[in-house]
Amino acid sequence: MFDKLFLIKLRNFAIFIAIYTLVFFIFFSTLSYTLPFVIGIIVSLISLPLVKFLKHKLKFKDSIASLASVLLVYSIFILLLIGIFTKITFEIKQLISSIPNVNTFIPYIQEYFDKLRLYYDTIDPTIVQK
Repeated sequence: MFDKLFLIKLRNFAIFIAIYTLVFFIFFSTLSYTLPFVIGIIVSLISLPLVKFLKHKLKFKDSIASLASVLLVYSIFILLLIGIFTKITFEIKQLISSIPNVNTFIPYIQEYFDKLRLYYDTIDPTIVQK
């Protein structure tokens, strides 16, 4: 029915999917424990070129170059967060000011709840109690 090569490839693919799923599940179930390490790896990968530049071109000591690059990466990250937060705040204020007065929506909401109550009254009480 199937040739041997196809079955071997299918088995290898199934093993890959099983291992990938297991690693994915383990990673996300332990994310609260592994997240500091993941963030540390990302920061070190981002700051590594800057450390090399500071050490070789500007002749900084290893510890000073590492400290300066990590502080720079964290500073940029904090500034990005502040910028995103202010942009979101500005957009929310714009959205609130562009929404019409809430009092115009109250009759529609009241009508919806009246229809919902009428529908609820038509339901058989024995079904509701189960």
